[in-house]
Amino acid sequence: MKIRIFKIALFCLTLSLSFRGLFAQNSELNQLIQVANSQNRDLQIAYKNTEMHKAQINTAYDMPKTPVELQVGNIQNPFVRDYTLGVSQSFELPSVYKNKKQYLTSLGQTAEVQTEVLKRQLKLEIRMLYSALSSVNSKTELINQELEKLKDLSRVYQHKFEQGEADQSDFLNIRLKENELARSLSVYEMEKKNLEMQLMQVLNQTSLPVLTYTAPWTYDGLKNTMLPGNPVKKLNNSLIDNALKEELTIKDHKKPTLNAGVYNQSMLGSLRQFVGVVGVEIPIFVKAYNARQQSAKLRVEMAEQQRDKFDFQMQTELNALQNQLEIIEKQLNSIRNSSLPDAEKSLSILLNKYKEGQTEYTDWYIVFGQYLGYKNNLIDLEKEKNITVSKIYYISENE
Repeated sequence: MKIRIFKIALFCLTLSLSFRGLFAQNSELNQLIQVANSQNRDLQIAYKNTEMHKAQINTAYDMPKTPVELQVGNIQNPFVRDYTLGVSQSFELPSVYKNKKQYLTSLGQTAEVQTEVLKRQLKLEIRMLYSALSSVNSKTELINQELEKLKDLSRVYQHKFEQGEADQSDFLNIRLKENELARSLSVYEMEKKNLEMQLMQVLNQTSLPVLTYTAPWTYDGLKNTMLPGNPVKKLNNSLIDNALKEELTIKDHKKPTLNAGVYNQSMLGSLRQFVGVVGVEIPIFVKAYNARQQSAKLRVEMAEQQRDKFDFQMQTELNALQNQLEIIEKQLNSIRNSSLPDAEKSLSILLNKYKEGQTEYTDWYIVFGQYLGYKNNLIDLEKEKNITVSKIYYISENE
């Protein structure tokens, strides 16, 4: 048994360390996450909500106000003024206060786990936004690089036209392609601004630090197993604990309530008439209590079913994400190792022929479009891979 527990613990530790290595090398990303943890408004509200629930724990010992009664008048004799002074208090059995405190403590723990879930969601959102920004940045760099090449080609044909070696059509065709790429730059710039606005909203900042958008992350040996430390899984378990603790507090309504008091009754002016009183309140009509108890049991069952549903859905989604990641990797390898090198080689050959007038602009344009398409596909797949890894991390990471 001890060996089995050790193996499980070792597996979880290994998996946890492998995940923590995914994003550790990117200081920009970690910096953004730290800013969100300290500045995001929803997270600050969640922190306050946790503090509020913890502050309510001692309300478990709440007792009714203590009645103090004083009667003065001709109580025993019309010719003598007497008084009655009484103090009484009702209270529950100790187990009632204990169960109520445990229930309120459970609510506080749930609020704390909800905060952890929100932090995890913010991490996922930031990583996805960062990945999208990295993709836009890469596409912008690609377009700028190709624009420089086109400008060089444009100067070649401008010179040929001026020397009478070629007509103006080739020069104009290159200029049209330059304008097309320049319009793409404008689209990417607008997309970048929109993504940065979303990121600033998440961070609750009016500006962003200078970001280089380096390669967001790498991964190695991801496991498709959801760890028990996942905050959403912990939240579901915490909600079950809430329901169980609430069920105990509802059962406590059937327990008797105790009363105790002491009275001093003067009689013919004498002050030595003390009376002690002890009473008990017993629930006789329990139909409503039974209904509440049955409702509480159903809430426990619902919470357990919700947990099982979540576990199944997350494991299914995790398997799907793992398969998706494998497909993306195959596509990336195909483009990197075959399609893109072939397109680059073909483009280089056609470009030289085009400069020498041995081929038409249309031939070069088609291959150039294929080359640019593979480059963009590579960037899009890298973005998709990073988002997929982020989702796997969200489900299975155990920080």
